[in-house]
Amino acid sequence: MKICTITCHNVYNYGATLQTVALYQYLKSCGYEVEIIDYRPSWLNRRYNLWMRGGKWKRRSVFVQLLYYFLFVPLRHVKWKGMRRFDTYSLKNFKTTAREYHDFRELSLDTPIADVYIVGSDQVWNPETSGYFDPAFFLGFVPEGKIKLSYAASFGVSDIVPELRPILKSYLSSFTGISVRESIGLKILESSGIMNATTTVDPVFLLDSALWSSMAAKRVSDVPYLLVYDFENNPMIEKIVKNYAETNNYKIYSVNNYSKTHFADMDFNETGPDVFLSLIIHAESIFTNSFHATAFSIIFRKNFYVFNRIHSEINSRILNILELCNLSDRLITDDESIPAKVEDERFQDAISRLSPCIQASKDFLKTNIRSS
Repeated sequence: MKICTITCHNVYNYGATLQTVALYQYLKSCGYEVEIIDYRPSWLNRRYNLWMRGGKWKRRSVFVQLLYYFLFVPLRHVKWKGMRRFDTYSLKNFKTTAREYHDFRELSLDTPIADVYIVGSDQVWNPETSGYFDPAFFLGFVPEGKIKLSYAASFGVSDIVPELRPILKSYLSSFTGISVRESIGLKILESSGIMNATTTVDPVFLLDSALWSSMAAKRVSDVPYLLVYDFENNPMIEKIVKNYAETNNYKIYSVNNYSKTHFADMDFNETGPDVFLSLIIHAESIFTNSFHATAFSIIFRKNFYVFNRIHSEINSRILNILELCNLSDRLITDDESIPAKVEDERFQDAISRLSPCIQASKDFLKTNIRSS
Protein backbone atom coordinates (compact mmCIF):
# COMPACT_ATOMS: atom_id res chain seq x y z
CA MET A 1 0.00 0.00 0.00
CA LYS A 2 1.31 3.44 -0.90
CA ILE A 3 0.78 6.57 1.21
CA CYS A 4 1.43 10.15 0.17
CA THR A 5 1.69 12.82 2.86
CA ILE A 6 1.70 16.59 2.46
CA THR A 7 3.00 19.03 5.04
CA CYS A 8 5.34 22.02 5.51
CA HIS A 9 8.41 19.89 4.92
CA ASN A 10 10.77 22.41 3.33
CA VAL A 11 10.45 25.61 5.36
CA TYR A 12 13.92 25.23 6.94
CA ASN A 13 12.68 25.03 10.49
CA TYR A 14 13.83 22.32 12.91
CA GLY A 15 10.38 21.38 14.13
CA ALA A 16 8.81 21.34 10.67
CA THR A 17 11.52 19.09 9.27
CA LEU A 18 11.62 16.71 12.22
CA GLN A 19 7.84 16.25 12.39
CA THR A 20 7.96 15.41 8.66
CA VAL A 21 10.70 12.84 9.30
CA ALA A 22 8.73 11.39 12.22
CA LEU A 23 5.48 10.66 10.37
CA TYR A 24 7.38 9.34 7.36
CA GLN A 25 9.58 7.04 9.44
CA TYR A 26 6.67 5.77 11.53
CA LEU A 27 4.57 4.90 8.47
CA LYS A 28 7.58 3.21 6.88
CA SER A 29 8.06 1.14 10.06
CA CYS A 30 4.46 -0.09 9.64
CA GLY A 31 5.39 -1.54 6.25
CA TYR A 32 3.87 1.10 3.96
CA GLU A 33 5.47 2.67 0.90
CA VAL A 34 5.60 6.39 1.69
CA GLU A 35 6.35 9.60 -0.20
CA ILE A 36 6.17 13.23 0.86
CA ILE A 37 4.45 15.35 -1.78
CA ASP A 38 7.05 17.97 -2.69
CA TYR A 39 4.68 20.92 -2.44
CA ARG A 40 6.44 24.29 -2.49
CA PRO A 41 3.97 27.17 -2.82
CA SER A 42 5.62 30.58 -3.10
CA TRP A 43 4.07 31.89 0.14
CA LEU A 44 5.60 29.12 2.25
CA ASN A 45 9.27 30.07 1.86
CA ARG A 46 9.19 33.84 1.52
CA ARG A 47 11.95 34.48 4.05
CA TYR A 48 14.45 32.50 1.96
CA ASN A 49 13.60 34.15 -1.36
CA LEU A 50 16.86 35.82 -2.37
CA TRP A 51 15.14 38.82 -4.03
CA MET A 52 12.15 39.21 -1.71
CA ARG A 53 11.39 42.71 -0.46
CA GLY A 54 9.21 43.56 2.50
CA GLY A 55 6.06 45.59 1.89
CA LYS A 56 7.54 48.88 3.09
CA TRP A 57 10.59 48.48 0.81
CA LYS A 58 8.47 47.96 -2.30
CA ARG A 59 7.10 51.49 -1.89
CA ARG A 60 10.50 53.17 -1.63
CA SER A 61 12.51 54.83 -4.39
CA VAL A 62 14.65 52.82 -6.79
CA PHE A 63 17.79 54.03 -5.00
CA VAL A 64 16.53 52.83 -1.59
CA GLN A 65 15.49 49.47 -3.05
CA LEU A 66 18.97 49.01 -4.55
CA LEU A 67 20.48 49.87 -1.17
CA TYR A 68 18.18 47.26 0.42
CA TYR A 69 19.42 44.59 -1.98
CA PHE A 70 23.04 45.60 -1.39
CA LEU A 71 22.65 45.21 2.38
CA PHE A 72 20.30 42.25 2.76
CA VAL A 73 20.84 39.94 -0.20
CA PRO A 74 24.36 38.93 1.00
CA LEU A 75 22.89 38.08 4.44
CA ARG A 76 20.20 35.96 2.82
CA HIS A 77 22.83 34.22 0.71
CA VAL A 78 24.62 33.16 3.92
CA LYS A 79 21.41 31.43 5.00
CA TRP A 80 21.72 29.16 1.98
CA LYS A 81 24.42 27.25 3.87
CA GLY A 82 21.83 26.35 6.49
CA MET A 83 19.34 25.46 3.78
CA ARG A 84 21.79 22.99 2.26
CA ARG A 85 22.24 21.31 5.64
CA PHE A 86 18.46 20.92 5.95
CA ASP A 87 18.21 19.57 2.39
CA THR A 88 20.96 17.02 3.06
CA TYR A 89 19.24 15.84 6.24
CA SER A 90 15.86 15.60 4.52
CA LEU A 91 17.29 13.67 1.58
CA LYS A 92 18.76 11.15 4.02
CA ASN A 93 15.65 10.68 6.16
CA PHE A 94 12.60 10.90 3.90
CA LYS A 95 11.63 10.51 0.26
CA THR A 96 9.72 13.11 -1.72
CA THR A 97 7.85 12.83 -5.00
CA ALA A 98 9.97 13.12 -8.13
CA ARG A 99 8.11 16.28 -9.13
CA GLU A 100 7.95 19.59 -7.31
CA TYR A 101 4.51 21.20 -7.15
CA HIS A 102 4.18 24.96 -6.80
CA ASP A 103 0.42 25.46 -6.62
CA PHE A 104 -2.88 23.63 -6.29
CA ARG A 105 -3.46 23.59 -10.05
CA GLU A 106 -0.26 21.63 -10.69
CA LEU A 107 -1.25 19.09 -8.04
CA SER A 108 -4.71 18.70 -9.57
CA LEU A 109 -3.39 18.18 -13.10
CA ASP A 110 -0.66 15.70 -12.16
CA THR A 111 -1.66 14.13 -8.85
CA PRO A 112 0.87 11.68 -7.38
CA ILE A 113 -0.62 8.20 -7.27
CA ALA A 114 -1.30 6.63 -3.86
CA ASP A 115 -3.89 4.58 -1.98
CA VAL A 116 -4.00 6.89 1.04
CA TYR A 117 -3.31 10.62 1.36
CA ILE A 118 -2.47 12.27 4.69
CA VAL A 119 -2.15 15.97 5.46
CA GLY A 120 -0.18 17.02 8.53
CA SER A 121 1.30 17.72 10.89
CA ASP A 122 2.38 21.37 11.47
CA GLN A 123 0.37 24.55 10.80
CA VAL A 124 -1.02 23.35 7.49
CA TRP A 125 -4.44 24.87 8.21
CA ASN A 126 -3.26 28.31 9.32
CA PRO A 127 -5.25 30.81 7.22
CA GLU A 128 -2.95 33.67 8.22
CA THR A 129 0.20 32.15 6.71
CA SER A 130 -1.02 32.21 3.12
CA GLY A 131 -3.94 34.60 3.55
CA TYR A 132 -6.46 31.82 2.82
CA PHE A 133 -7.17 28.12 3.29
CA ASP A 134 -4.87 26.46 0.76
CA PRO A 135 -6.98 23.66 -0.81
CA ALA A 136 -3.80 21.62 -1.34
CA PHE A 137 -3.54 21.18 2.43
CA PHE A 138 -7.14 19.97 2.47
CA LEU A 139 -6.34 17.31 -0.15
CA GLY A 140 -8.62 18.94 -2.70
CA PHE A 141 -6.53 17.41 -5.50
CA VAL A 142 -7.14 13.81 -4.38
CA PRO A 143 -9.33 11.70 -6.73
CA GLU A 144 -12.69 10.43 -5.47
CA GLY A 145 -12.65 7.07 -3.76
CA LYS A 146 -9.23 7.54 -2.14
CA ILE A 147 -8.70 7.63 1.63
CA LYS A 148 -8.06 11.15 2.95
CA LEU A 149 -6.80 11.74 6.49
CA SER A 150 -5.44 14.58 8.56
CA TYR A 151 -2.87 13.75 11.20
CA ALA A 152 -2.17 16.25 14.00
CA ALA A 153 -2.97 19.16 11.70
CA SER A 154 -2.77 22.59 13.30
CA PHE A 155 -4.53 25.89 12.66
CA GLY A 156 -1.84 27.85 14.50
CA VAL A 157 -4.49 30.33 15.65
CA SER A 158 -7.02 30.33 18.49
CA ASP A 159 -10.01 30.86 16.18
CA ILE A 160 -10.99 31.52 12.58
CA VAL A 161 -13.36 34.14 11.19
CA PRO A 162 -16.97 32.96 10.76
CA GLU A 163 -16.77 33.29 6.95
CA LEU A 164 -14.18 30.49 6.85
CA ARG A 165 -16.21 27.96 8.82
CA PRO A 166 -18.47 26.74 5.98
CA ILE A 167 -15.40 26.52 3.71
CA LEU A 168 -13.62 24.43 6.33
CA LYS A 169 -16.62 22.11 6.71
CA SER A 170 -16.87 21.67 2.95
CA TYR A 171 -13.16 20.93 2.55
CA LEU A 172 -13.23 18.24 5.25
CA SER A 173 -16.56 16.63 4.31
CA SER A 174 -14.89 13.87 2.26
CA PHE A 175 -12.22 12.95 4.84
CA THR A 176 -12.20 9.42 6.24
CA GLY A 177 -10.50 10.53 9.46
CA ILE A 178 -9.75 13.94 10.94
CA SER A 179 -7.27 14.62 13.71
CA VAL A 180 -5.70 17.84 14.96
CA ARG A 181 -2.72 18.53 17.21
CA GLU A 182 -4.24 20.89 19.79
CA SER A 183 -7.48 20.95 21.73
CA ILE A 184 -8.08 24.48 20.41
CA GLY A 185 -8.11 22.99 16.91
CA LEU A 186 -10.84 20.60 18.00
CA LYS A 187 -12.89 23.57 19.20
CA ILE A 188 -12.46 25.32 15.85
CA LEU A 189 -13.69 22.21 14.05
CA GLU A 190 -16.68 21.85 16.37
CA SER A 191 -17.63 25.50 15.91
CA SER A 192 -17.60 24.79 12.15
CA GLY A 193 -19.99 21.84 12.54
CA ILE A 194 -17.35 19.11 12.36
CA MET A 195 -17.96 16.72 15.25
CA ASN A 196 -16.13 13.56 14.18
CA ALA A 197 -12.56 14.74 14.82
CA THR A 198 -10.04 13.84 17.49
CA THR A 199 -6.65 14.98 18.77
CA THR A 200 -3.40 13.13 18.12
CA VAL A 201 0.13 13.73 19.37
CA ASP A 202 2.74 15.57 17.36
CA PRO A 203 4.50 13.08 15.05
CA VAL A 204 7.83 13.43 16.90
CA PHE A 205 6.31 11.40 19.74
CA LEU A 206 5.66 8.46 17.39
CA LEU A 207 9.39 7.60 17.43
CA ASP A 208 11.38 6.62 20.50
CA SER A 209 14.53 8.26 21.82
CA ALA A 210 16.81 5.54 20.46
CA LEU A 211 15.65 6.10 16.89
CA TRP A 212 15.94 9.86 17.24
CA SER A 213 19.46 9.45 18.63
CA SER A 214 20.41 7.44 15.55
CA MET A 215 19.37 10.41 13.38
CA ALA A 216 21.39 12.94 15.40
CA ALA A 217 24.89 14.26 14.75
CA LYS A 218 27.84 13.33 16.92
CA ARG A 219 28.39 15.23 20.14
CA VAL A 220 29.64 18.71 19.27
CA SER A 221 31.29 19.58 22.61
CA ASP A 222 32.68 17.88 25.70
CA VAL A 223 32.17 20.85 28.04
CA PRO A 224 28.98 21.16 30.14
CA TYR A 225 26.61 23.63 28.48
CA LEU A 226 23.13 25.11 28.63
CA LEU A 227 21.18 25.21 25.38
CA VAL A 228 19.08 28.22 24.41
CA TYR A 229 16.50 28.00 21.61
CA ASP A 230 14.70 31.34 21.63
CA PHE A 231 12.69 32.66 18.68
CA GLU A 232 12.25 36.16 20.09
CA ASN A 233 15.40 37.31 21.90
CA ASN A 234 13.37 37.29 25.11
CA PRO A 235 15.21 39.45 27.71
CA MET A 236 13.91 37.28 30.56
CA ILE A 237 15.51 34.19 28.99
CA GLU A 238 18.81 36.05 28.67
CA LYS A 239 18.76 37.17 32.32
CA ILE A 240 17.87 33.74 33.69
CA VAL A 241 20.29 31.81 31.49
CA LYS A 242 23.25 34.06 32.24
CA ASN A 243 22.64 33.78 35.97
CA TYR A 244 22.09 29.99 35.79
CA ALA A 245 25.26 29.49 33.74
CA GLU A 246 27.38 31.62 36.08
CA THR A 247 26.03 29.90 39.20
CA ASN A 248 26.64 26.40 37.84
CA ASN A 249 29.76 27.10 35.76
CA TYR A 250 28.15 26.14 32.44
CA LYS A 251 28.84 27.46 28.97
CA ILE A 252 25.92 28.93 27.03
CA TYR A 253 25.22 27.45 23.60
CA SER A 254 22.48 28.70 21.30
CA VAL A 255 20.80 27.11 18.31
CA ASN A 256 18.63 29.13 15.97
CA ASN A 257 18.08 29.33 12.23
CA TYR A 258 16.64 32.85 12.43
CA SER A 259 19.18 35.03 14.23
CA LYS A 260 22.24 34.84 16.47
CA THR A 261 22.11 35.01 20.28
CA HIS A 262 24.49 37.76 21.37
CA PHE A 263 25.12 36.42 24.91
CA ALA A 264 25.94 32.83 23.88
CA ASP A 265 29.48 31.46 24.18
CA MET A 266 28.87 29.46 21.02
CA ASP A 267 26.10 30.05 18.49
CA PHE A 268 25.03 27.20 16.21
CA ASN A 269 23.39 29.46 13.67
CA GLU A 270 22.11 28.03 10.38
CA THR A 271 22.90 24.41 11.28
CA GLY A 272 20.98 21.29 10.38
CA PRO A 273 18.36 19.22 12.27
CA ASP A 274 20.94 16.53 13.13
CA VAL A 275 23.02 19.04 15.10
CA PHE A 276 19.85 20.45 16.69
CA LEU A 277 19.04 16.96 18.03
CA SER A 278 22.60 16.42 19.22
CA LEU A 279 22.65 19.74 21.08
CA ILE A 280 19.49 18.76 22.98
CA ILE A 281 20.71 15.23 23.74
CA HIS A 282 23.95 16.44 25.34
CA ALA A 283 22.78 19.66 27.03
CA GLU A 284 22.76 19.99 30.82
CA SER A 285 19.56 22.06 30.67
CA ILE A 286 17.43 23.60 27.92
CA PHE A 287 15.82 27.05 27.91
CA THR A 288 13.28 27.57 25.15
CA ASN A 289 10.00 28.97 23.85
CA SER A 290 9.81 26.29 21.17
CA PHE A 291 7.28 23.47 21.22
CA HIS A 292 9.58 21.00 19.52
CA ALA A 293 12.52 21.79 21.80
CA THR A 294 10.10 21.12 24.67
CA ALA A 295 8.94 17.87 23.05
CA PHE A 296 12.48 16.58 22.50
CA SER A 297 13.45 17.58 26.05
CA ILE A 298 10.72 15.22 27.24
CA ILE A 299 11.66 12.49 24.77
CA PHE A 300 15.32 12.61 25.82
CA ARG A 301 14.48 13.29 29.49
CA LYS A 302 16.51 16.48 29.66
CA ASN A 303 16.03 19.14 32.29
CA PHE A 304 14.25 22.08 30.64
CA TYR A 305 12.59 25.44 31.22
CA VAL A 306 9.87 26.86 28.99
CA PHE A 307 8.89 30.47 28.37
CA ASN A 308 5.76 31.88 26.78
CA ARG A 309 6.09 33.51 23.38
CA ILE A 310 5.64 37.25 23.82
CA HIS A 311 5.13 38.36 20.22
CA SER A 312 2.72 35.68 19.00
CA GLU A 313 -0.24 33.74 20.37
CA ILE A 314 0.98 30.19 19.78
CA ASN A 315 1.52 29.04 23.34
CA SER A 316 -1.42 26.62 23.55
CA ARG A 317 0.40 23.56 22.20
CA ILE A 318 3.27 23.99 24.70
CA LEU A 319 0.82 24.45 27.57
CA ASN A 320 -1.11 21.36 26.42
CA ILE A 321 1.93 19.08 26.41
CA LEU A 322 3.16 20.39 29.78
CA GLU A 323 -0.25 19.81 31.35
CA LEU A 324 -0.57 16.35 29.83
CA CYS A 325 2.86 15.38 31.21
CA ASN A 326 2.26 16.97 34.62
CA LEU A 327 5.20 19.28 33.99
CA SER A 328 3.44 22.63 34.10
CA ASP A 329 5.97 23.90 36.65
CA ARG A 330 8.55 24.02 33.84
CA LEU A 331 6.78 27.14 32.50
CA ILE A 332 8.69 30.18 33.78
CA THR A 333 6.62 33.35 34.05
CA ASP A 334 9.05 35.55 36.00
CA ASP A 335 12.74 35.70 36.81
CA GLU A 336 12.39 35.53 40.59
CA SER A 337 12.63 31.78 41.09
CA ILE A 338 13.64 28.81 38.96
CA PRO A 339 12.37 25.34 39.93
CA ALA A 340 14.78 22.51 40.60
CA LYS A 341 15.84 20.10 37.88
CA VAL A 342 13.33 17.54 36.68
CA GLU A 343 13.99 14.26 38.49
CA ASP A 344 13.99 11.04 36.48
CA GLU A 345 10.89 9.84 38.37
CA ARG A 346 8.94 12.77 36.98
CA PHE A 347 10.04 11.93 33.46
CA GLN A 348 8.93 8.35 34.07
CA ASP A 349 5.52 9.70 35.08
CA ALA A 350 5.42 12.03 32.06
CA ILE A 351 6.13 9.16 29.65
CA SER A 352 3.50 6.99 31.31
CA ARG A 353 0.95 9.81 30.84
CA LEU A 354 1.98 10.26 27.22
CA SER A 355 1.97 6.57 26.32
CA PRO A 356 -1.82 6.10 26.02
CA CYS A 357 -2.04 9.22 23.82
CA ILE A 358 0.78 7.95 21.61
CA GLN A 359 -0.88 4.55 21.28
CA ALA A 360 -4.25 6.14 20.47
CA SER A 361 -2.55 8.25 17.80
CA LYS A 362 -0.95 5.17 16.23
CA ASP A 363 -4.31 3.39 16.36
CA PHE A 364 -5.95 6.36 14.59
CA LEU A 365 -3.53 5.99 11.71
CA LYS A 366 -3.65 2.20 11.47
CA THR A 367 -7.45 1.99 11.73
CA ASN A 368 -8.13 4.64 9.11
CA ILE A 369 -5.44 3.40 6.74
CA ARG A 370 -6.78 -0.15 6.98
CA SER A 371 -10.24 1.11 6.02
CA SER A 372 -8.90 1.53 2.48
